[in-house]
Amino acid sequence: MPRNPYVAAWRLQRKNQRRVAGPWGALATNALPLAVAALLVPFVEPVFLGFLIEPEHTWGGGLEAIGVRGAWLIVAVLAVDVYGALIRSPDRPVLDLHPVDGAEVAAFEMIRVGRERWWLPVALWIALSPVASATVLGWVLLGVLFFGAFALGLRGSVWMHLAAIDVAESPRWGPLLDLVRGANPRAQAAFLYAPGAVLFVTGAILWLAAEGIRIGWGGQPLAWLLLAVPPVAAALAWLPVPALARANWFKATGVLADIDARWAALEGRGDDSRRAYFDWVVRWLPKDVARYALKDLRHGWRVRRPWLLGPWLAGAVAAFAGWSAGPWAPGNAAAFVVAATWAFATIGAVLDRDDPEFLRATLPPEPVPRRVARGVVLALWVHTVVWLPFFAVWLRHGFGASLTVVALAAASLVVAVPIAMAAGASRAWGPWLYGPLAVLAGAATVAWSFGGSP
Repeated sequence: MPRNPYVAAWRLQRKNQRRVAGPWGALATNALPLAVAALLVPFVEPVFLGFLIEPEHTWGGGLEAIGVRGAWLIVAVLAVDVYGALIRSPDRPVLDLHPVDGAEVAAFEMIRVGRERWWLPVALWIALSPVASATVLGWVLLGVLFFGAFALGLRGSVWMHLAAIDVAESPRWGPLLDLVRGANPRAQAAFLYAPGAVLFVTGAILWLAAEGIRIGWGGQPLAWLLLAVPPVAAALAWLPVPALARANWFKATGVLADIDARWAALEGRGDDSRRAYFDWVVRWLPKDVARYALKDLRHGWRVRRPWLLGPWLAGAVAAFAGWSAGPWAPGNAAAFVVAATWAFATIGAVLDRDDPEFLRATLPPEPVPRRVARGVVLALWVHTVVWLPFFAVWLRHGFGASLTVVALAAASLVVAVPIAMAAGASRAWGPWLYGPLAVLAGAATVAWSFGGSP
């Protein structure tokens, strides 16, 4: 197989970056996620592993539940990351000018995302290490499921996002896209819903594999062979990718140009209510606050768009957790919502770093309106994580249980947003200051709320 030149160039770039950053920089980048996972271990057992106090022959259902939800989480993160790397990659304007091989570019972007997110299955596996103290076999089965989900999430996301380019241009899909696109251009709807399609298709496959854990635990070990389904599906999902990438990778540039042109046309008509996600709220804010809120909304929509849509995807995962008929389902949904609230509030720690220098120089220095605006914007972006699980828990467990989910999300939001904003004041170290605090505070909230103790 010929050497992929884009992978080779990327590896050389990483090698030079490591040389500049030194051993401490490389250690911090690679070890921090695993250290955070280790900090979570004392909180995991009382919140998620209550089934281990039941008789051993009943553990299959608990292993299935925790396994499939962890696998869905892995896929949800990868689906958003692959979109940013493959479709909205900052390398696209450079590569577009050259006769590149779309298949090699797609392979390179998949490898890059895989390398940057390698810690996802490992960190989940470490966080669930209390399972190993009760059953090493159960812990190994969870690890197999997580690594299968990682492979399927990567390759399935590449395939689905490349297919979304065809959907964006297809007259056959036009009526459906018009039905769901809202204020977005039709072509953009295909990209917006592609991560959800990835989660839907791969989620069903991962549920089947997790069912194998439950059935095998019940006395039919051959059912554990179902854990081989995700890796096999990942291999099959890659088969059409080279041809699809060669046909569609360059097309994406035209689709993106059309999307951006349509947004520019809306802006040119002075349609302020449709320029960015949630900027219709600005009209009700005081003038000084509105100026900064509009700046954050527009710039965040351009620079951190996957992070702004991510809460809806995380909410879908939490809704799956809350849809179960078991009495533990509202607690699991609330735990996902709290964790996602703290995770997506991270954007508050990077917005200052994202701000263009000319905006920092030209906007008047009004710290109070700026902070109020930033808090409002972060609350608007992150709060969407709660609505899908709210309705799922309401339908399955009643209004009181759904209100508990909302209350925990609101409490987490009220605390997470100021902490993220305070950490973001350090433009160089904002995410590193916020990350450990978010993990500990989010885990403590979940443990305390559901009767656990660290």
